Amino acid sequence: MNTTSTRSRGLLALLLALAMILGFSACGSTSGSSSNSSGSSTASSNPGGNTGTSDGTPSVTKGSNGKTLIAYFSKTGTTQRAAEEIQKLTGADMFRIEPEKAYPEEYQPTTEVAREELNNNERPAVKGKVDDMAQYDTIFVGYPIWWGQAPMPVLTFLESYDLSGKTVVPFCTAVSSGIEGSIDMLKDSAKGANVTEGLRVRSADEIQPWLQKIGVLK
Repeated sequence: MNTTSTRSRGLLALLLALAMILGFSACGSTSGSSSNSSGSSTASSNPGGNTGTSDGTPSVTKGSNGKTLIAYFSKTGTTQRAAEEIQKLTGADMFRIEPEKAYPEEYQPTTEVAREELNNNERPAVKGKVDDMAQYDTIFVGYPIWWGQAPMPVLTFLESYDLSGKTVVPFCTAVSSGIEGSIDMLKDSAKGANVTEGLRVRSADEIQPWLQKIGVLK
């Protein structure tokens, strides 16, 4: 009887130990899942991607430097990525320039619309507005090169504000065209502003040296 009782007590103790181990394992797994969920939420936060209100109207996305704004037009996302890299380095606020009437999804129809707008010197209406442009001393303006120029909504944006005394810093993305051919039209639209040397962004590695060269970064 004593031997059987001892064995029973030993078996019961073993079962209790196993239950405790399994219980701790379950808690650890739950904790890990919660942590991963929180981490994913943080990682998906993208200041450059938040460029509009709930109704789709573009609005200013705040950075850490309230005196600098990055305004950009991007059809395929390439210029947006360049703008986000500049924001990362400067802490500037961000505003996405979007036409009220969207361009076609396909490449060829888009080029045809863009060519017609350029030939007619049009100023397509754009969504949203920067409410307090007066607070910004420096405005980066980014765009792809279309037919050697900035897309016409970019000129609409510039002509919507009094930019007298401000510094306008152009940057563009293009496969082969340089930025130089687009600067004169930018200067005409940004009347009273100091338009600096621009950059055709081919690699993110070019951006920081350029910002240092033009005196935006030390």
